[in-house]
Amino acid sequence: MACVWYSIGEYEVKQRMMDPFIPDGWLLRLSNDLKSPFNFTASSRTRIVGGPDKSSCYISALYFTMSCMSTVGFGNIASNTTYEKLFGVGMMIISALLYAAIFGHMTTIIQQMTSATVRYHEMITNVREFIKLQEVPRELAERVMDYVVSF
Repeated sequence: MACVWYSIGEYEVKQRMMDPFIPDGWLLRLSNDLKSPFNFTASSRTRIVGGPDKSSCYISALYFTMSCMSTVGFGNIASNTTYEKLFGVGMMIISALLYAAIFGHMTTIIQQMTSATVRYHEMITNVREFIKLQEVPRELAERVMDYVVSF
């Protein structure tokens, strides 16, 4: 996700080189915040020149995607353009589905563990009631309970 976010920013920087009236994307705002601007010259229309170093850009992209996917969303790196907003919405939907799947599976596992424990205790209670109702001798009752517990 972070790589896609970075690619969107890079695409928008290239679009900005062609049309200076396009709104600033997250990568341009990062370059302004870090005081490391991109150089827009006639000879560099096909590749990006200047700007923040790649490691800073990738760390910022990872930071944004993790804060967005964990539903924290600090807002210091935000979606500004249409492409960024569309990507953000898609990422939020994927994150919500992942959270739902994870918590759903965890709930199922805990529920199954609880129901198994309840079934075990019901069985022990039923055996004890049967032993008491049928007045089974003490030695035989102990052997039956040992067998039931170990089974």
